[in-house]
Amino acid sequence: MNTVDSSADLIFAGYRRMPVDLGANPYKAALAAIELCEADGRRPMRLDADDWLTLADIAARCGLSREIVRLWSIGQQGPGGFPPPLNPARDTRFYSWWETSTWIRRHTIYQPPSDSQEPALIAMNLALQLRNLMPRISRPDAVLRCITKGREGVPAGIICATE
Repeated sequence: MNTVDSSADLIFAGYRRMPVDLGANPYKAALAAIELCEADGRRPMRLDADDWLTLADIAARCGLSREIVRLWSIGQQGPGGFPPPLNPARDTRFYSWWETSTWIRRHTIYQPPSDSQEPALIAMNLALQLRNLMPRISRPDAVLRCITKGREGVPAGIICATE
């Protein structure tokens, strides 16, 4: 069974990578790497939190067969409600490790490796991407509302999971 790594890569313009040792405080380590990158005049594009996985990757991390994970994903085994792919219209589909490992823990007898980073790195990655997109967005207020709206309402087109 594979373990979840406690490192990440900061990716900046030109597809250059800076390894980040997350250590005991992933927030502090990731923010320090972003600040270092910016101090050198580079623009951080994303933080690779190793969250996007194929069904085969998920199976390997959990020590399971790819087939059982595939059957969960199409609702032919298990209780249903497997998290949707991040890119549903593609031939090779990627799933969020955070979402799928949480689902596996809650709905099966299997216990995937603990994700000690929680979803913080995923959120920081999305924040970096949003920061880079904001200058090109015509209605940033609508985008920011999606973040601050909470659970009382979900904007149209958002994929909702059942808990």
